[in-house]
Amino acid sequence: MVLYPYGLPPRAEHAELCSRFIVEAGGDISRVIDGPFPSIERFIALAERLPVLKSETQRAIVVLTRTNPVAITVVAARRRIQASVPALARAVWVLFVDPVEDPFCFDTLRNLGTLDAEEVEVPIWRDPDGHEYVVLSSEFESTTRVRTAVRVLLDD
Repeated sequence: MVLYPYGLPPRAEHAELCSRFIVEAGGDISRVIDGPFPSIERFIALAERLPVLKSETQRAIVVLTRTNPVAITVVAARRRIQASVPALARAVWVLFVDPVEDPFCFDTLRNLGTLDAEEVEVPIWRDPDGHEYVVLSSEFESTTRVRTAVRVLLDD
């Protein structure tokens, strides 16, 4: 199951690229909930009712497509989501960064947590709570390293 609390990226070409990344990461695009929801609370209300999240044998993928400001749209949102839907603590969390929409996102990620590789290497970001995210960007052209980044995240 692939969940997009903020919906797919707004630009069509970014939505397509993000979907290709998610398929490479092991996501099942036939099982997608892509909003956008008017608020994180509305997303949580839906996610709490999904029986598949309670019985899921594979990990869900949660894709956050809003990153500004990171402390609210990423860190605080994940805290609220995981507190309400504990099964999503096991999910693979992904950030899709659009440098045009949020030109300072990578700087903010470095300042707020730990970014373990340069952007071209499909980095993993650790937030102030120690939660990990695979960071994807519209600037990436290749999907081939996404699967490796997800494996690294899952092996930790």
